Order: sequence, then C-alpha cells, then structure tokens
Amino acid sequence: MQTKTKNALLIAFMLLMANQIVAQHSPKAIHGMVVERVGKEEHPLVGASVMWLGTTVGTVTDAEGHFELKYPPHQKEVYQIVVSFVGYTTDTVDIRKARTHQHGKEIHLEIVLQPTQLQTITVTAGKTDELSPLRTDVLTTKDLRKAACCNLSESFETQAAVDVTFSDAVSGAKQIHLLGLDGIYAQISSENLPAVRGLAARSGLYFIPGTWIRSIDISKGAGSVVNGYESITGQINVELVKPFEDNERLFFNTYINQFGRVEQNIHWRKKVSQHWATATLLHASGQRLREDFNRDGFLDAPEFTQLNGMNRWQYNGEKMEAQLGIKFLYDDKLGGQLGFRRNTPSVRGHLYGFRWENQRAEFFSKTGFFLPKETESIGVIISASHHRLKALWGDTHYSGTQKHLLINTIYQTQLSQHHTLKTGVSAMLDYYHELYRQLERQRHEQVAGLFAEYSFALPGKFALIAGLRYDKHNLAGNIFTPRLHLRYDLNALTTIRLSAGRGMRYANPIAENMGYLISNRQLKIAPDLRPEVGWNLGGSLHQKFLLNNRNGSLTVDFFRTHFQNQTIVDLDSDPHQLQIYNLQGRSFANSLQIQTEYTVVEGITLTGAYKYYHVRALIGNQLRQVPFIPKHRAMANAAIDLLRWRFDLTVQWYGSKRLPVAPTIGMPMPGDPHSGHLPNQGAPYWRAYSPHYFLINSQITRVFRQWEIYLGAENIGNFMQMHPIVEAENPWGAHFDAGIIWAPIMGRTFYGGVRIAID
Repeated sequence: MQTKTKNALLIAFMLLMANQIVAQHSPKAIHGMVVERVGKEEHPLVGASVMWLGTTVGTVTDAEGHFELKYPPHQKEVYQIVVSFVGYTTDTVDIRKARTHQHGKEIHLEIVLQPTQLQTITVTAGKTDELSPLRTDVLTTKDLRKAACCNLSESFETQAAVDVTFSDAVSGAKQIHLLGLDGIYAQISSENLPAVRGLAARSGLYFIPGTWIRSIDISKGAGSVVNGYESITGQINVELVKPFEDNERLFFNTYINQFGRVEQNIHWRKKVSQHWATATLLHASGQRLREDFNRDGFLDAPEFTQLNGMNRWQYNGEKMEAQLGIKFLYDDKLGGQLGFRRNTPSVRGHLYGFRWENQRAEFFSKTGFFLPKETESIGVIISASHHRLKALWGDTHYSGTQKHLLINTIYQTQLSQHHTLKTGVSAMLDYYHELYRQLERQRHEQVAGLFAEYSFALPGKFALIAGLRYDKHNLAGNIFTPRLHLRYDLNALTTIRLSAGRGMRYANPIAENMGYLISNRQLKIAPDLRPEVGWNLGGSLHQKFLLNNRNGSLTVDFFRTHFQNQTIVDLDSDPHQLQIYNLQGRSFANSLQIQTEYTVVEGITLTGAYKYYHVRALIGNQLRQVPFIPKHRAMANAAIDLLRWRFDLTVQWYGSKRLPVAPTIGMPMPGDPHSGHLPNQGAPYWRAYSPHYFLINSQITRVFRQWEIYLGAENIGNFMQMHPIVEAENPWGAHFDAGIIWAPIMGRTFYGGVRIAID
C-alpha cells in the first residue's frame, strides 16, 4: 500500500513538474518595450499600439514604454506583431528574430520605431487612430471582409461614418456622403495620391477593387495641409497592397452573385533582392444577366466589363526608400431599356439606352531620402494620370478628357522629442476638356503652393497639429488654407478633439451630376461659376469604459460646415431643368454622430451609431433642406469571430429624405404608395418626402489555413424603390427622370466567394 502511495505521489510530482515545464515553454504572453532613438539616446514611446498581425488582440505601452501582449485564443502559431505610433513608421516584427534585452528574470523584446519618412501611414489593425489629433476611423482588412467589398464604393457598408447611395436608376453608380454632404467635398486619395476627383468623381469609387485595399483612414473635418487645399468635410485615404509589407506571395479571390455578377482578383508579390520587391494586382469583373424585377422596362443594373491592373515596385535602402508604379483601367457599361443593344441607334423615338466607357492610365512615384541627421528626411511624390470618359444616354452624347500632374516635395524634421515640422512645395496641373451636346467646356488649372505643418505631442496628455499653406492659382488667384487640430486627454479614458479649417475646390458640373442628366431636363450652367469655399469646425469626445471586465467605448462628434460659396445643384425650381449656379445666400451642414462599441466576450463585438443631419442651402431663392439627405440615420453591427468562423450582421436605418419637387406642377414622387390629387387640379402628385426604411446585410465566413469561403446576403428585407424612374414608359417624354433615387433599386442579393492566400 505504501509502495502504491509512493508511486502515486511520484507520478503526481512528475506531472506537476511536466506541467511547469510546459508552462515555462508555452508562455501566455510576451513582454517588451517600444522606444524611439534620438541621436544615441533612446526614449520610451507611451501609448504605442502593439497587436498580433491579422487579429484584434493587442495592447498599448505604459508610461515606461513597456507592454504585455497576450497570445490570441485559438491561434497559437503566430509570430508577428504590428507596432504603430502616430508620426512613426508602422513596423511588423517577427518575435523569433527580434532584438531582446534582460528585464529582471524575463526576456523582453526591444522595438525601435522610426519617424515617418514619407506621407504614408499604414494602420494594420485597430478601429480608430486614438493618438492622432484628427478624428479618424480606421477600417482594416478584417473590417472590409465583413462584407463582399468588391470595390471602394462597397467598402463602407458596415460602418457609420460614410453614407452610400445610388446616384440614378440606370447607370448603377454609387456615391458617398460625409458629414451630411456629397462625397465630392471629401478628399479621397490612394496612399495620399489623388484618386477620386475630377472626371472620376462619380465613377472613381469603382476603380479601386476591394481586395487591393489594406486599410481605409476616414478623417472627419479639415485634413492635413500637406495633401492640398481641396478637403472641406474630411479626407478618406486608402492604403493598398505593398510589395514588402504584406505576407501572402499569391492571393486569389473569386466572387459571384445571383444576378450574374462575377469578379476575379489575383495578387502576386515577389522579393527580388534584399532591397527590391514588386507586386502585381489584377482585377476582372463583369455582369451579363439582364434583369428587370420592378417591370418598368429598364435594366435594374447595367451590363458591365471592367479590367484593372497595377504593377508597383518598392525599394528599401539605407539612405533612401522608394515606390513607383503604373495603373491601367478599362470600364464599360451598357444599360437602359431591355431591348437596347450596342448596335441600337441612339435616335430619339427609338429604344432609350445608356453607355459609359472609362479609360484611365496612371503613374506614381514616392521617394524618401534619409539625411545625415537621423531625424530629418525629404520626400518627393509624383502622380500623373490621363482619364477619358465617353457616355451616352438617350440621344445625348458626352465626352470628357482630364490630364493631371502633381509634384509634392516634403521636408520633415524632428525639432526635439515632442516637436515635429513638415514643410514643402507643390505644383499641380489639371486640364479638362468636355463636350456635352453642343456645349464645350475647357478648364486649365495651374497651381504652385508651399506649406508648413507643425506637430507637438505629449503622449497621453496633449497633441497639436497646426498647418498653413499658400497656393497661387491661375484662375482663383491667392488661396490661403489654415487648419488646426487639437487633442487633449482629460485622463487615461477620456479624450477631446477639436478642429477647424478652410477648403476650396472647383466643381465639374457635368461630370459630377450625370445621374440627374439621365432625364429630359435641360442643363443650365451659370457662365460665372466661382470656386467652392467652405469652413469646417468641429470636435469629438471619446470615452473608454470597462463593463463586466470588457472593453467598450463611446464617441460623440459634432461638425459644422459653412460655405462662403457653393455650386448649387437646383432640381427644385423647374422640373424640366437642371440649374447649376453660385450660392446667393446661406448654405451649411450640421452633423452629429453618437457611436458606441462594446466587446461582449472575446470574439464578439457590438457596434451601434446614430446620426443627425441638418443640411440646408438657398435653393431657388428659398432656404431648403438639401434633397436626398436623411435627417436621421442609425446602424448596428454584430461581429462574431470564434473558432475559425466569422459571422457579421449589419442593420441600417434611413430616415425620411426630402425629394425635389415642383409644387406648381405637382410632379410625382416615385415609389411613394400614398398618391392623390392636388385640390382643384387634375395633376397627380405624391408626397415630397420619402418613407423611412431598413437595410439588413449579413455574411458568414469559414476560415481555413490558407483559404476561406464566404456566403452573404444584402438587403435581406428586400426593400426597393419600386418605381425609381419617372415616366419609364415614355423615356422621350417631358417628365422622364431617372435621377430621383432615395433607396436601393436592387432587391435581395445572395453572393458567395473564395479567398486563397499562399505564403
């Protein structure tokens, strides 16, 4: 009996020791510190973000720059962490090869971040850039994969900052709104290079495939003066796949939906040498099924073909870094009445058709030079593009050409530990030539500018970015652009941000309003259109909280945009005309957003938001609510990520929208079930406000080692604007109008796809 007891004790002791040995060799967390190097000295970075690559598991450094990072559940074989800090280049560190030092009885990683050399900050993980003075939401790859995200226009469906709507009922084009205003007032860039502007203002959102995107930074309010003077409501910057910084060597994505839309993406990345790497991104998509579910005689979505490609090279050396690349795009759409084909005559009285063809070529280069002093650098950015757009609707022909060149030179120096200065000069050329029916428009812009931006930061306490730029414009004259951003931390959980700034832009009245021109309205453009000038003021309160030992946050922001001059698009004064003229009075937009996020348990996150818009402008000598903008909007998202399964559900609610009407004529409001007749008149009428409605989207994803499969549904409630086209049965009649769109024109959509990543 004693022998058995001794043996049992010996076995128990051995098991206990084995468990201790396993525990010692299988730590639950790694420890380390993040520092910056100034000369020969190293200083801790307080509040730096440290996250496991490809997960949401992360932490921040403490007051001494130290961190403890727990291993993500169900993903034990992870070796790379992403370390980021505002104003510094994000670094991906392999913990097996990282520099270490002794700290007590533990071995700690030591990570040195370098000040940002080029004006490109890639955020690899996280929901918000909490350390920046700018009010910024960050969409990561994981956020984008909550939905199909076939292109940039479809990448905002699961967040609250940006609203997405259709521009008309024929072309299938989508447009966005930020802070209650049209997306043309937001500066949309790709790696801080011009992307969606000019002739691409309406179609450019389609030109960036979703799989090319690594992250999207959405900054509300006035942006950085380094990127120009055009931002009024904010900046949306898209970071793409890079040769050195992404893991997969090959990537394939296939998408298909029930309406016959098919997409294929292929990424190929190769490290050519120690200093050189290249990446090639290819995209092909199309739709051939011709559907008319609302039975109005018009295609619900156009047939289309898009071919898109990019090749880029990246060089990382000891004294310089460089990126350069080229892009090519061909995009062709055909829509209109069901019987319209490519060879159908575009003659009044025949079938009404729609054609849209884009051809675009781009070149870009970004070069950073490291100066002898470690805290100084010079960056040179060059961007050139040639865009040709041809369109046809009915018997109306349009053609447009834009040639663009931008050169931006930036000098950056870190004056001391907390003070940074960026200054530089820029030059921009824009040439536009448009022909609409018999109307020919040309504009040649030549702009030379200089700027300075000062940053001050006390991590965990206060941060400031103050910028001023001066531009000499051949048409607008002298342009002064002041901008200011402040961040103040009341405590470790509460942050206040304030911002103010001015922006200016030239409108492109034809290209930006094609959706309204798919009608029999006559275009009336004032001959003296002046540049649009607006001021944006706002702020936000960000509050973190802990509930049931789980992290949560609450953010409240308010922004007001006030226009000194605006290009007014008047659909109200005359139902037979589209009038475009300079603002003759007041125009403003107030935007309030309340958003909360809470982690219920590890792997389950809930997000909810409510927005209120008060957007008014003097239209037709009357201060009116701007049409198509809901006063109220709300959204909720549930994201579940457990055991290699991901499930996402998004519900969006759109409040009532004012629609353009002509009260003296009683124009009908399409899709409103409450019809009647004006008193003492025989003309039919509909209410001037749309009903509210819900949109529900969901997707489920199964993740395997090197690939994943996803299935999803959009507009699960099958809500549609049933009669989106006014007088669709008579497209050559005086009242035909396909631009009065306030809700989806496509019903419930099921889709599926496969993503394959090969290291």
